Amino acid sequence: MAKIKRIHLLAAGAWIVFCALFSGGRLEAKDRFILEDDRVFISGDAGLEETGRILQRAYPEVVSDLEHILGWKLIHKPFVLLIGDREEFERMVEHEPIAAFAVPRRHLVVLGLPMVERQQYLLLETFKHELCHLLLHDHIPEGLPKWLDEGVCQWVSGSLGELMIGREGGLAGPVDLARQAVPLSSLEDAFPGGKQQMAAAYEQSRSVVDAIVSGYGKMGLLGILDGLERGESIEEAVLGSLGKPLSSVESQWRESLSMVRVWMVKLG
Repeated sequence: MAKIKRIHLLAAGAWIVFCALFSGGRLEAKDRFILEDDRVFISGDAGLEETGRILQRAYPEVVSDLEHILGWKLIHKPFVLLIGDREEFERMVEHEPIAAFAVPRRHLVVLGLPMVERQQYLLLETFKHELCHLLLHDHIPEGLPKWLDEGVCQWVSGSLGELMIGREGGLAGPVDLARQAVPLSSLEDAFPGGKQQMAAAYEQSRSVVDAIVSGYGKMGLLGILDGLERGESIEEAVLGSLGKPLSSVESQWRESLSMVRVWMVKLG
């Protein structure tokens, strides 16, 4: 998640790592580890060092793939914080149903390991998703709509990334976008609360980005991002890249959902 309402990074001892990351100091606490090279800084709870090393080894390939897909370079060195205590992580995110988040202005990625560590592919997909947020905000520090931010990061990572609803994992249940979709304008700054509504917002964001790539090609999507990098509004960037206003693109997407729903009913 690129941003949440409030992030309690001072919760349950995490302030030690956080202060070390941004004060330039060295961490002496025995219950934390630090892995640092010229590309990435990773720190976390005791017992998570091997997971940190997995991420450190994977980092060059993950970032190279992101840069190849989006055509941009990751400018700032990321700080990655691994949290092994589920209750501590949930306090940090105010119990929002997520498993990770990014704070682009701090070049920070925080992973709640109990939710993503069990399967390595999920760990690496989530890592890639969060790094994607940092890369996007390196080049578009202002004016990147939430739906586009999340949709692009799902598109490049193949993962919902931070969304991990429920204590047993998994999402909130099937999402019927034809019924649950909301205006994109309502997803520009933040996603709604509630498990089902948040799941629908993520699904809608990915669906819209997929529709743009399907209808206008990868370069159509990258053209929108380039316009935002130049300081254009989302409406200007979409019109300049796709030759149609955002309202028309959104209407076409909604019509496609209705068509799919009709065929599903007929097949059913």
